[in-house]
Amino acid sequence: AAPATPRPPRASARQVLAVTLAYIVASGAILGWTLWASRVETIASAGAMLDAFATVSEIQTGEAIRSVDDTLEAADTLLDQAGLDAIDTDPVLRVALRHLALSRPLVRWLRIVRTDRSVAFASHAQVGEAAAADRALLDQFQLETGHSLAFVMPGEMPDIWGRSPALARAWYRSDGSLAGVIMAALDRDQFERRWTAGSGASGTSTALFSRDGVLMMRSPAQDWAIGRSFASTLLFRDLLPASPRGSYRHKSMLDGDERLLFYSVLDVYPSLVIGIGRRMEDVLAPWRHNAWLVFVSWLVTSGAGAAMILALMRRLQAGARRLERMRQVNQQLVNSSVDLILVVTRQGKFVQISPSVETILGYAPAELRGQDGSAFVVPEDLEKVRAEMRLARRGHVVRNFECRYRHKDGRIVVLAWTGRWSEEVQLHFFIGRDMTERQAMEDTLRQAQKMEVVGQLTGGVAHDFNNLLTVVMGSAELLSAQVGDKPQPKMLAQMIVSAAARGAALTRSLLAFSRKQALEPRETDANKLVAGMEPLMRRTLGDDVRVELRCEAAAPAIMIDPAQLETALLNLAINARDAMPEGGHLTIATQTTTLDEDYARYNPDAAAGRYVTISVADTGTGMSPEVLAQAFEPFFTTKEVGKGSGLGLSMVYGFVKQSNGHAKIYSEPGHGTVVRLYLPCSDASALADEAERPTDTPAAAGETILVVEDDEGVRTYVLGLLQALGYQALAAGDGPAALAILRQPIPVDLLFTDVVMPGGLNGAELAKQAQLLRPGLKVLYTSGYTDDALSHQGRLDPGVALLSKPYRRAALAVHLRKVLDSR
Repeated sequence: AAPATPRPPRASARQVLAVTLAYIVASGAILGWTLWASRVETIASAGAMLDAFATVSEIQTGEAIRSVDDTLEAADTLLDQAGLDAIDTDPVLRVALRHLALSRPLVRWLRIVRTDRSVAFASHAQVGEAAAADRALLDQFQLETGHSLAFVMPGEMPDIWGRSPALARAWYRSDGSLAGVIMAALDRDQFERRWTAGSGASGTSTALFSRDGVLMMRSPAQDWAIGRSFASTLLFRDLLPASPRGSYRHKSMLDGDERLLFYSVLDVYPSLVIGIGRRMEDVLAPWRHNAWLVFVSWLVTSGAGAAMILALMRRLQAGARRLERMRQVNQQLVNSSVDLILVVTRQGKFVQISPSVETILGYAPAELRGQDGSAFVVPEDLEKVRAEMRLARRGHVVRNFECRYRHKDGRIVVLAWTGRWSEEVQLHFFIGRDMTERQAMEDTLRQAQKMEVVGQLTGGVAHDFNNLLTVVMGSAELLSAQVGDKPQPKMLAQMIVSAAARGAALTRSLLAFSRKQALEPRETDANKLVAGMEPLMRRTLGDDVRVELRCEAAAPAIMIDPAQLETALLNLAINARDAMPEGGHLTIATQTTTLDEDYARYNPDAAAGRYVTISVADTGTGMSPEVLAQAFEPFFTTKEVGKGSGLGLSMVYGFVKQSNGHAKIYSEPGHGTVVRLYLPCSDASALADEAERPTDTPAAAGETILVVEDDEGVRTYVLGLLQALGYQALAAGDGPAALAILRQPIPVDLLFTDVVMPGGLNGAELAKQAQLLRPGLKVLYTSGYTDDALSHQGRLDPGVALLSKPYRRAALAVHLRKVLDSR
């Protein structure tokens, strides 16, 4: 028989089992490795998203706290300008502080606490009570100097104030001693809106801690944990001392869930730590879903390749969705920002620009994308910008770096930048804030402070100069009387008198600018005053200048010194005439105006309220911006040498400010000038007309006058003058010497005293003590300026008789007689 054909060998069950097990183990190993890699990538993707949120939240939190800090600085500035005691007496200051608290969206309330723990100011009634934090803050600031800053934990304040932390700044007196503490509570709702803006990730939480581990704010809110210390946790015990920024996984003490956490110390406020966390359950939820699908597919599919492809496809799709969601979140953050957000390459080209660029620089984002940023930076700032970018690439964080950009319409915009360099993506990320308006406000405030300092200097100079002029003018008058009819000596004496009178006019201008002249305000009809000056102005300005009056009907009365107002208007008219050498048109108009809080905020020397505005407008040559910035400064003039003293506008400025008004100049070269005087409306009844002064020199009736004058030359001159007028005269060099004379049994009918004197007593204090010794003693004051001893804001107190230096013999005789004959 033929041999049988050999059959192919059959696989044994063991071999099939081995192959199957090998397949299962191999495919399972591949599947397990794939799923593990997907899990790691899911966690890494969630970490990248949290890192991005942490970066944005850190920047936004720093900017928000800086905004609250700016509120404290603004309150401190208001207190410095108004004075230490003004917060109890000045309703305008309290209104300004309340408006400051209500106008800042990130400020919940504002309160000011004195060193005795009494509440000087509270923006809301429920926060006007003492707190446990007050004593600790005051003790802390007592040990520090300068302007200090501190954070107040929520647990240290009553619950009625809200579970929000507060920012505190020391409030110092001018001598450097602590006056109290200014506190502003952070609005927790505003912070939560910033933290959660555009975030679509579920289970994400944001927390703000103090450096020592106390929880200050959290979103979502958990009020029971606010103020609680977490110093014993891994973050504050181990991680934070090792690195100011990082990530870790930890089981939360708040809800017991395991979380993926990112933390960062705020660069601007190193005492604060921000943490962004997400529950691992929410982080891995998409992965678990994908893993289950892959596992089921692996079980039911006939091929490991199909299962692997399906798992990879699902993983890639999930990753793409996550990336798209992250892109949308980032885009929403960029689109919602009012600040300018830029993403820039190493070479300085714009990659991404927020829509706010159209508001700030006038360009649409599409116009700038791909452009070189150096084309839009002011050339003088270009090298500085490049240096900052180089520093950023070396690891430095850009904070409050300012540079100037050119707007689409050509104007300059000042931007303050915050940002950092990302080594991973090789891009710069910047947030820029428009500082143009703020810088303009700061320039206005600096100008007002400079004018105040110059005013104090000129007031002191005028005081001493008036003493000299009193002696010169009086001696010249006596000399003129003694030379008889000799023409040459008499002419020289008259020239001395005339020169002294011109010097007196100069000191009056200086006193007007420094706001130390003695005003006699009365209820005045502005329309009637302006109309009454029209003939004088027409004669003064000449036929080449056409004068037009535009008076608002039924304008309210103003409280002003009418003589000084007439002088101010005449000064403005003469300046207008000089600006129109070939003639022109001068318009003087009155109008009722209300200045609101916004105007007062951008003009620190103005107060909100109702005013009568007197405008003086000309069609002259106008002023350049450089001239306009110095127009109110004393001795500044654009006229030729000998054609003007430079005191006209400064005198107007000082008089208006002393009258509680406001002055503003609007001018452009070739388009004329408008000067507007905002004068306060009167709320008092009309004052009686001033009594007519006698024109002759009243004689003495044998009275005794006690002269108190620290300047020896003036004292000698006055004694001689009084004796020539027929009075008995006694003299003292200061207040204590005068009181010693009054304690003796010597008859004295009138005290004639200087206001500003050495020896510890000024004229007003001397008069009070003298009238205690001699009840009914009459007093006549004299001074080169009032120094606020006899007046309030330059207005003489009721019943005060003042003879301003320098004075002549007739004026002294009239004032002495008037006071001696008064009841």
